[in-house]
Amino acid sequence: MAIPLKDNNFVETLNEFFKGLIQKKVVDALLLPQAVLSGKSFAHTLITNPEQIQHAAPFLPILMVNGAKVLSSLTAWDPGKTIGAVLRACEMRALIELAKLKQASLDRVVLIGVDCLGTVESAEFEKMVEGNGDFKVEEYLSGLLSGKTNTLRKACQMCPYPVPLNAAMTIGFIGVDPKKEIYVHAGDEIAQQLGIDKGSAPAQREETVSKIREERTKKREEFLVELKERIKTVPDLLNAFARCKRCYNCRQECPICYCKECVFLTNVFEHKPEQYLKWAQRKGAIKLPYETLLFHLTRLNHMVFSCIECGLCTSACPNDLPVYDLFQYMGKDVQALFEYIPGMNVEEEPPVCTFREVELDPK
Repeated sequence: MAIPLKDNNFVETLNEFFKGLIQKKVVDALLLPQAVLSGKSFAHTLITNPEQIQHAAPFLPILMVNGAKVLSSLTAWDPGKTIGAVLRACEMRALIELAKLKQASLDRVVLIGVDCLGTVESAEFEKMVEGNGDFKVEEYLSGLLSGKTNTLRKACQMCPYPVPLNAAMTIGFIGVDPKKEIYVHAGDEIAQQLGIDKGSAPAQREETVSKIREERTKKREEFLVELKERIKTVPDLLNAFARCKRCYNCRQECPICYCKECVFLTNVFEHKPEQYLKWAQRKGAIKLPYETLLFHLTRLNHMVFSCIECGLCTSACPNDLPVYDLFQYMGKDVQALFEYIPGMNVEEEPPVCTFREVELDPK
């Protein structure tokens, strides 16, 4: 169903809707992105008092942190309350992977998915709203739907998931005019609790979503062809990651990379000074910090099965290394080999957690 904007105010309409989820006991608490710092950014906020919902921003074109990481910390143990989680498709897919890896629980979570056509880098977003304290997100969304912007992050430009998957409730703008209304779809139980008509999807929604998926899938295929031409050899890979200083920002931002103790932060990679000198003597010269490419290849080996393509690894890199590119380069082939799409089916075990004697046999 479509909900008309209250007083032509997009944010206020969202505020009232999300307040109703707590007031009508659909959830006990709500994990909701809200605008902060005069609207120049947002933060995931955990809300139990509906009156604290004042700047709902689930459609703001910025992703500071993947919400799955936040929800993982909220469900590591039974919270004893039902939490509604407002997430984009990439966040939802990451959460499902974490649940399958026993790093999060979906038992007390109501997944509330939102449409997303992509986000921009935080610095770019700040430029967009600079001097514009009243940033009209509905106008920006209308521009995205009409193809007026090309500043989206690379990962978002190729993401074929503009609508959420596996959601108990969907809130969106695709198929409607976001300057006039918001699309809401909920299951029977939630619709009854909210006192709304479950309704059907707008006529244009399916057609628009199919077109977006087709365009972005084509763009991703073209990108992978270009990437394989660019990185053909080990020296090509070494050159691509030559600027790595092993700050581990990519590891920190990855929603799937969850190890509390990374092997690269242990004594295994804390070499003694004489060891470096021995390597330098044998090779004539060595690059420091040492083993930078090995770090990325090790992380790739651990995470390529479950990479959900959010691209935050590259966004977090101070030297703009092609970390996302590397994961796409390997991820597509590896996931196809095991016929596995991460974040799609909560019942399907990740390949890294299973073993089949014939799993690598030609199909």
